[in-house]
Amino acid sequence: MERAGKSIALGWWLPLLVLLALALHWRALPFSFFSDDFSVIHKLGARQDLSPGTFFRPLPDWTLWLQYRLHGPDAWAFRFVNVLLLALNGWFVALLAKKLMRPDAAVLAGALFVLYPFHLEPQLWIIGRSTAMATLFVLLALNAAVSDAGIWRKAIGVFFFGFLGTLCYE
Repeated sequence: MERAGKSIALGWWLPLLVLLALALHWRALPFSFFSDDFSVIHKLGARQDLSPGTFFRPLPDWTLWLQYRLHGPDAWAFRFVNVLLLALNGWFVALLAKKLMRPDAAVLAGALFVLYPFHLEPQLWIIGRSTAMATLFVLLALNAAVSDAGIWRKAIGVFFFGFLGTLCYE
């Protein structure tokens, strides 16, 4: 790791966070669907009903529909994508921390995000993807806000990613 004052490259950190997230959740990957997962996957996958239903979360529903088209009703594949989202969110936490704190603290922030024990719902419940995706877009909006871009590009990035986040969680 480089010393403070020099730039720390976090590109290599994403694969490590993926491995960390998979190591933490590998035992949960083969679990069956839980509770509401059954009805949502049946509605989106088997019936191909993309109507909003009780909750308005179109982006996660569309990803679940697409994944059902690709993998069928294999719970492990849905859970695997959710674990990858956890790692990706940890990486965006690290990028944000790099801008807001000492660069070497960014690695720790990303790892702690992935290791936090109460981040289980999106990894265990398939429909928890809405939480993970909403978090993803909030982190993208925050990263846009602290970027080196001009004020208008920042504002557009925050608005765009914030809007996408609203399409993920009711």
